[in-house]
Amino acid sequence: GSLSHGFSAPSYEETLNAKGFVDGSIEPETGWNREIGIRGRYWNNRLFFKSSAYSISVNDLLVTRRPAEDEFYKVNAGETLHKGIEAMSRIRWLQGSMISSTANINYTYTHYTFRDFTEEDNDYSGNYLPGVPQHKISVELNADLPYGSYFEAHWLGVGKMPMNDANTLYSEPYSRLNLKIGFRWSMGSG
Repeated sequence: GSLSHGFSAPSYEETLNAKGFVDGSIEPETGWNREIGIRGRYWNNRLFFKSSAYSISVNDLLVTRRPAEDEFYKVNAGETLHKGIEAMSRIRWLQGSMISSTANINYTYTHYTFRDFTEEDNDYSGNYLPGVPQHKISVELNADLPYGSYFEAHWLGVGKMPMNDANTLYSEPYSRLNLKIGFRWSMGSG
């Protein structure tokens, strides 16, 4: 486990307002990070896993505002809470001279919310942070086959995510599958 505290000073660009002048009211982001995890190996190191849970409290998180198509500026968003779980496992299914294969599975659960964020007449407290999906899973399979041939498959699934601070607009969940088949050989001996 770990406990840490840190801060992030805004860059020069992040201090500019919509008109391009420095906004002296922009504060640095500060936060506390708490994390606990476990990892292990089993079955002659053919199975590896690790999992962790974390909670990050951030004060004055910088968020982007877009008053027009090509204008944007940053504002501090009060207090946010970033909680989540990350888990991964790797299994070596086959380990022979002719065929070997590995499977990797990764899962992330995120629960990122504004704890205290009001701007003008809008209260976003309790809403999810935009641009962060709650669920994300990745599955990858690699296989080395006879005579230098190989196969790779990677599937990614991403849950819906809010697209604005008010949580009135959400993206659609999506998934993607990549497949690759190939052949490796050497041009000569070294």
